[in-house]
Amino acid sequence: MKKIVLAACLVPAFSWGADLTTTEAFNAACKDTPPQLSKIKDNTGRQLFTICQDLKTVQQVGKWAKSTESKYQQASDKDYKTIEKEVHNEIVYVRDQLKQARMALEKINLKPNEGLRVKPSTWQTDIDGDGKIETWEQYFFAVPQRGHRPFAIHPPENDPEYYSREYNLDAQFKIDQSDILWTLAYHHFAEGLLELLSAYRVDPSKQDFSQMIYLTDKAAVKRAHVAIGKGFTTSLAMSQSVLAETDDDDEWIANPSQKSTVFPIPLEAEDFATWQTLLKEVIPAWKGDTLLVPERVDSGALADLSELCPKDQGLNIEKYFSNPHKYPVEAFMTYQKENRLHLPSGCEKVTSKKPKSGLFDFLRTYSNKQDSSATPGANFIRHLYWVN
Repeated sequence: MKKIVLAACLVPAFSWGADLTTTEAFNAACKDTPPQLSKIKDNTGRQLFTICQDLKTVQQVGKWAKSTESKYQQASDKDYKTIEKEVHNEIVYVRDQLKQARMALEKINLKPNEGLRVKPSTWQTDIDGDGKIETWEQYFFAVPQRGHRPFAIHPPENDPEYYSREYNLDAQFKIDQSDILWTLAYHHFAEGLLELLSAYRVDPSKQDFSQMIYLTDKAAVKRAHVAIGKGFTTSLAMSQSVLAETDDDDEWIANPSQKSTVFPIPLEAEDFATWQTLLKEVIPAWKGDTLLVPERVDSGALADLSELCPKDQGLNIEKYFSNPHKYPVEAFMTYQKENRLHLPSGCEKVTSKKPKSGLFDFLRTYSNKQDSSATPGANFIRHLYWVN
């Protein structure tokens, strides 16, 4: 969530100017920004709307989580339906708020010098609504130190030394169009995931575990497929945009020739090549233009996927999203005569018009490269958390 708040800009008419490098400017910006997107007519205002809209969403989630934590811990079996409804309503709320920010981002096409200079470590605010700004809230948007490191997600810390050691508290950069695309891709992915979650409900009273999760909104599943697909195409466009940049002016995500960057993950030429090759396989597979057909010799996760469809067939992702099962757990637990896990509504025979996807061949090759820590391309997927 905090990564999708990293791109915004200010309306030039405001007295504090187009600068978000101080806490005062940050607070003033969100106080003065109109809450309705329809009232904002320029690129700088849309950037500001995005960051302030996402900030409000983060604060709402923080307040909701804090207010419900103790209640959920003390809940009895009879409270589960109420809890499920509250969780569903929160998912729908966050989805709708992200949609507003995404719509603003889609309208942005930055011209030179329209990008805002930002310093995320100064975006300090009360997130959980308790009237205080604790250390974890003070540095919630701070940028991690740049460098290659194992992927990890840490719970909030209230130790100032931790942030001084692990984060670049001086990091600032000037937003450009590639950064807008970076943020837009995250919004598409997040909105798609929330659409998918909102499409299903949970009935804890069901004795049959396979029917505990059930579909209530088929249209939301289709919207999820569209949104995630747009995330992939936007991510590809962003990588192409980054590689086309020739300046080197306080960058966020940067290409190998740009050295003035605070992006947490150093990206080399092979990282971009890996990234683009992956997306060029993922996008047609996601659209259903190619079919996912793992080999029987695969191991691990790919071996499990090889059982999703009968022999000589492949998984059509678009087809599966277009005809989702009412009980998804039950669908994954369904066995055919060969005792192989499969998804009946998504399988399709491989033909010249629906060829086998090259995605699993790519993943197999990539997996072999992972054995070498010196391979720059291996850094990309390991850090998808930042690169999308």
